[in-house]
Amino acid sequence: MNDISILSLITSIIFAIPTLIIAGIVALITILQYQTNKRQQLVNEEKFKLDLFDRRFKVFDATRNLFLQITNSSDIDKQKIKEFRVSASDAGFLFNDEISKYLEEILKKANILNFAASESKAINAGSRLDKLYKIQDDITEWFDVQSKEVKKVFSPYLQFKIWKD
Repeated sequence: MNDISILSLITSIIFAIPTLIIAGIVALITILQYQTNKRQQLVNEEKFKLDLFDRRFKVFDATRNLFLQITNSSDIDKQKIKEFRVSASDAGFLFNDEISKYLEEILKKANILNFAASESKAINAGSRLDKLYKIQDDITEWFDVQSKEVKKVFSPYLQFKIWKD
């Protein structure tokens, strides 16, 4: 080999070294960015779970509070029903159909209880008053039973380790 070809080879190697270094740096940045994106994805998934838990817990808490008010006073005001309706309005997006139907049944019974209570206050005596009291007693008893079951109904949706879609 002559001196010019050796010099040409060395020059080519010298000019290739920065390109190799830049390629290595780009590869390292790509790997680090991939790892960062992977961690961010995990953080986003956990944040989604926490947000979902918060929204589901608000519905559970509103349901529990409605049960407590009814079982403690066997009476309910329209404002409490309205608060429950607002809290449970997104349940179709947060739970399955079973929970949505359960919440609709609660709302229906709360409205009937409210109507029966307000009607019974307007009536002094008679068979209609007895029927209204019977309706109130039956619905209050239903709420009492359900107040013990509400945790079981909601628990699959409020556990961090087990998530239902």
